[in-house]
Amino acid sequence: MAKHFHLILLCFTYYFYVYTQNFSIENTEVLSENPYKVKIHLTGKYSIAKEDIKIFYNSKETYFEWKLLSSYKPRAYCFLVETSGFTHGEPIKNFKNAIQKLLNSFNVNDKIAICSFESNSVNPKSNFQIILQGKNSLQKKINDLTASADSNSKVDIYQSVWDALKWLSKQKDTSEAKYLIVFTAGIHQKGSQKDANTCIELSKQVNIPIYVVIHTTKTPYSGELKHLANETQGHHKLVDKENQILEFLKAAIPIEERLNPIFDYQYELTFMPKNVQAGINLFEIKIKDEMIPSEFIVEKNQNTQMETILFIGVGVGVLLIVLGLLLGKKKKNLIEENQLTPELSQANSTMNKTFEQQSNLSTTLINQEAQKTAIATSNVPTLRVNSASGMQNYTITRLPIKIGRAETNDLIIMDNSVSKVHAELIFEKGYFYLVDLNSTNGIVVNGQRTAKAQLKENEKIYLGNASIELFLA
Repeated sequence: MAKHFHLILLCFTYYFYVYTQNFSIENTEVLSENPYKVKIHLTGKYSIAKEDIKIFYNSKETYFEWKLLSSYKPRAYCFLVETSGFTHGEPIKNFKNAIQKLLNSFNVNDKIAICSFESNSVNPKSNFQIILQGKNSLQKKINDLTASADSNSKVDIYQSVWDALKWLSKQKDTSEAKYLIVFTAGIHQKGSQKDANTCIELSKQVNIPIYVVIHTTKTPYSGELKHLANETQGHHKLVDKENQILEFLKAAIPIEERLNPIFDYQYELTFMPKNVQAGINLFEIKIKDEMIPSEFIVEKNQNTQMETILFIGVGVGVLLIVLGLLLGKKKKNLIEENQLTPELSQANSTMNKTFEQQSNLSTTLINQEAQKTAIATSNVPTLRVNSASGMQNYTITRLPIKIGRAETNDLIIMDNSVSKVHAELIFEKGYFYLVDLNSTNGIVVNGQRTAKAQLKENEKIYLGNASIELFLA
């Protein structure tokens, strides 16, 4: 029960992060030292200005530079809906339900306009609205669409399409990519000043394709509507059910469907932190009301490491010199004593060998102690894991380390692509290695699956969809 509760909590946390987070830090990079300069790759769901951003390091606001790397180019869709007596009842109901469901498939930065026509003119009651900010308003406008109950009224379809194209082409604050979707019963009023060919000509001039959804009725529809759609690089469809409308719109209209929120805007931020420490440094980015914590890693200064090693070497050298002097004096005294008798001379030879062995043993012990000191002053190895459950750091304090999804492992990765007991981290001949333990998705390095892989610093190795990197903090 506790395990199931843990999984439910984990899924809820992931859902909350993905569907409520408007911005995300993809990665950070230390560009230079003395002074330090840190680059941040930031992605977002919508466009922001520099004034919307603040960076805090050591709880203090820090100056930064920024630039926009790329952005999604929103599309504009105008739905022109016939509200005459021929679409009254089931036809208008089917279309309203279909377009309500279709709203969830658009990119959050796309723009939608809902227009209607009943007799011979278009009634664009509102301008375009961005789905991210105006979805509720758009849903209300769709629900408010009503068709006349007068079955004798006929509409001037081509005049309405002409007016919609004119209006749509003048909307300068929308997008270069615009689309007109016409929903009609296809019963055209005779005597119109416009026809399919004039609408086709205008469509090509303003570069707006036309998509026609014809809801069949007992009255014959205008066959020219097929010609209108085909000649303007659009499509047409005869329908009489809601699911037919939805399937046609999804298949025909160029919609970049998003099952999950996608971060379409990419920014590069650069700041110069002060009082930087070796290891992990934490900072925060505030974007409007959203606070995003992150970190950057600074490797221990190589000069400091060399000074430490040099100091150890000098200390070892001094100890060896002192030990040599002491042994030399002791040997001299023994030689003087051995000159008294041949028996003492033989004893002296034996003692010399003993002292030489002691000297070699002392030197070995000193070298071992120096190695321990060097290890103690070197970088601490840390594993950074990035998986579906988020990012975590694991400091290596003992070996071997079992890695997997089960709670019995030393390093637990809550990711369905990781096996219960996936791999083992070992230390062999001075290097760290990951060894596959007959897992389902194995160990992948540079796109190749392998049974054993050397874990190098700052190089990603994949266990399923989860990545592991080695850092020396």
